[in-house]
Amino acid sequence: TLTLGIRPEHLRIAHDGAGWRLSGELFANEGMGPESLVTILLPGDRRVTARIFGDEPLQLDRTVRLGFRAEDLALFDADGRRIPGAREEA
Repeated sequence: TLTLGIRPEHLRIAHDGAGWRLSGELFANEGMGPESLVTILLPGDRRVTARIFGDEPLQLDRTVRLGFRAEDLALFDADGRRIPGAREEA
């Protein structure tokens, strides 16, 4: 079993159809000054939280697309250890 991970600050609101993205229903939007923590519900009752910078007009219960870069993904093995070759944090 592999686990795919990404840090919340590496996700962004995807306004276009380009690149890698997740789509789900906006479950929570917590404003924290210049940034927000948004949680979307994915199929299978899974949740993803993103740290969004700037002012995005988001409405609860609406579909939101989150984009990300493939190089920001990390892979972990069944024991939770990072698989070598995955992006390392500086």
